[in-house]
Amino acid sequence: MTDQLKEFIRENRRLFDKSETEADYLKIYQSLINALETCAYGDCIVGELTEVFFRKGIHPERYLEELPPYFLYGSTLHEYTVPSHIKSIGEYSFCGALNLEKIQFPSNLQSIDGGAFESCYGLKKLDIPSSVTKISDFAFSDCNHLEALHLPILNHKIETNTLDYCTNLSHIYFDGTAEEWMDKMWNKYAFQDLPKWLIIHCTDENIELNDII
Repeated sequence: MTDQLKEFIRENRRLFDKSETEADYLKIYQSLINALETCAYGDCIVGELTEVFFRKGIHPERYLEELPPYFLYGSTLHEYTVPSHIKSIGEYSFCGALNLEKIQFPSNLQSIDGGAFESCYGLKKLDIPSSVTKISDFAFSDCNHLEALHLPILNHKIETNTLDYCTNLSHIYFDGTAEEWMDKMWNKYAFQDLPKWLIIHCTDENIELNDII
């Protein structure tokens, strides 16, 4: 029995009949994980079942290292705290979550996949932890109320459509120097439709978008 399954049984035994065997728990555990990995949350029959388990207190996302694609697609949540063990946020995980105003990331998060926060109109500020090294295309596209974004030093230049239609983005707070920004992050095509008054706050100086675009 894996440590994850032991934890699952220990946390949730009270919610099931005592006569159920370890094999039964394993089936329940695997079905919950499969539901999260393969189905848009709340958007199909299995997704609805997952919501029922959530209301009873079972949180199968605790046993994953990635929030699955479409995890909270179209959710009406106003805020969400990503579990501390999550290392990756899957494609379109929060896409279309129009009411999402606040999201808390874990300090060990490593990547944000494509479209993860696309069309999250309620977001005004995003603080990406320094542990993140990859942010994929369309990750924050159409976040048209986003005003401030904190970015770590990535292992790639910013993708062309990452910030599409972020028409109110005024401040980017970057963890590196101006030279590192231009060398490691800068992709002019990703910024050509953003407000020209955008300021990139680097550790040693500020860069005005209007001066480099």
